[in-house]
Amino acid sequence: MVVIHRRRSHSSGYSSRVPLSVVALLMLAFMSWILLLFRVANRQQGLGQQQQQEQQRYHHDPRVNNSLKKHQRDILAVVGVFTSFLEQPPKRDSFTRRDALRSTWFPPNEEAIDAMFNKHGIIMRFVLGQQAEPRNERIERRIDIEEERTGSFLRLAHVEDYHALPRKTLKFFHKVSSLFPEALYVIKVDDDVYANVDRLPQAIRQWEEDRQDYVSCMKTGKIFTDPWQRWYEPQHALLGAGAFANQPPSTQQLYFLHAWGSAYAISMRAANALSALAVLDLPMRLLANEDTTLGLWMLAMNMRHGDDRRMCEKTCTETSVIVYDMPKCAGLCHPVSDALHTLHESAACHTASGHVLRRTPPYFVLPKV
Repeated sequence: MVVIHRRRSHSSGYSSRVPLSVVALLMLAFMSWILLLFRVANRQQGLGQQQQQEQQRYHHDPRVNNSLKKHQRDILAVVGVFTSFLEQPPKRDSFTRRDALRSTWFPPNEEAIDAMFNKHGIIMRFVLGQQAEPRNERIERRIDIEEERTGSFLRLAHVEDYHALPRKTLKFFHKVSSLFPEALYVIKVDDDVYANVDRLPQAIRQWEEDRQDYVSCMKTGKIFTDPWQRWYEPQHALLGAGAFANQPPSTQQLYFLHAWGSAYAISMRAANALSALAVLDLPMRLLANEDTTLGLWMLAMNMRHGDDRRMCEKTCTETSVIVYDMPKCAGLCHPVSDALHTLHESAACHTASGHVLRRTPPYFVLPKV
């Protein structure tokens, strides 16, 4: 007969001793979890208050279009055209580019912006940050005059810098999700592309039907490891490129699939997810380029990709939604001097009444998540 002796505790019963260090760790983990829950709750409450304050500021600002107050209808999308303060004619003058867009596919004034919203449920804005200090007051006055004349700007609390486009993009999504949470999609386009806005409603309904969160012409490409190259990625080693000395070109790593940065759409679900991360102050990996950074975020958040080749056609066709000189140029090679007006005068760039926008085959066959 085997007798098992159990060690009596100081209490009246029997128990196994748990090391105090384990108890302390468990208590610390529990308290950390509780603090995290409180932090998330407080941040969410702050986000709701911030959204309400931003909406109130937006709708009471006499310089900003009040179409939502005057006309009640569903918002299909918010289209943001990224622009800047550049005064470098003829190719890199932001003021000239905005004028060229307003004389072609972008609404020229506040009344036309209202009409676009009434017709299609699409809100359109030029997205502009702030000047770096010290500010050029002459340029700021030009912007003020342009805003008074057109009512077309959405200003961000962001210092304009070409190398900070990923941060501008994140702030744009946060701003739109705060102001227009009921929109289905947020569409970002550059100021050197041609957009057939009349076809966007049909395209948006198709994206929604397919439950797509991240839509554009998808691409991949080699990761640039040479600092003298335009698309150089300083964090290339983290992406698997150039991690080994004297790596031959044949073994150069490619980027994950991502959208061309010239024009793309994300669902409000994706915009809200990005906005929540920004509000929670959670660290987010920022790559050197906007397109690859967004692609990285969309992969991490398990968003559904959509490869829509209508978003990067080289000329106007019966299916084109966005037109630019891909891949020769990242946008239209000569937007102001030639391309925008030539395209706009083409009958193929205008949508006839009753036109049905057909889908086009994707280049990449993507898994459904």
